[in-house]
Amino acid sequence: MECDSDHAKIEKARKTFPSSINHPYDWMQLIRFAGKNKFLVVEMVQEMFFDFNKLLKKSYQMKKTNENKEKFVFRDVKWIRYIKNEKGIVFYKTSLGLNAKFLKLNLNRKNATSMEIERAYYDMLCITEEKKKDLMTLLAFIPETFHDFYKSLKSNIDINDPIISDEENE
Repeated sequence: MECDSDHAKIEKARKTFPSSINHPYDWMQLIRFAGKNKFLVVEMVQEMFFDFNKLLKKSYQMKKTNENKEKFVFRDVKWIRYIKNEKGIVFYKTSLGLNAKFLKLNLNRKNATSMEIERAYYDMLCITEEKKKDLMTLLAFIPETFHDFYKSLKSNIDINDPIISDEENE
């Protein structure tokens, strides 16, 4: 996969990066300049994450047939087109041929409610108490300039670490 080669470029750049990684900004700088073709790194803030699952439940639904009443099979789709002013409509081709016609899939619900996409998070995300405790033990190895960043991370005893949860399920 293309992302595998991108990850390899980042790992290679990490080995030759001239300074230590102490803060998420340092990772952004490393990734930005990894490889010959520079990566576009967008610094995301919490307000930029949206909950598209709610949109699918309220406004859209996955349809099994297109507007010609033909069965829609996603794995057969080769080309997708979205048109900005045709909300909820997906145009697709099952062939890459230029002369092939676009088929139309209407994802709109009959009684659709608001099309407004809600933010995914309204409160600052927390890390586990255990993770915060581990980070605090590592402060001795991090320049003091970055201590406030790590100390200000919110933690909560009632949350599960998704990485640990996934490993336990394997």
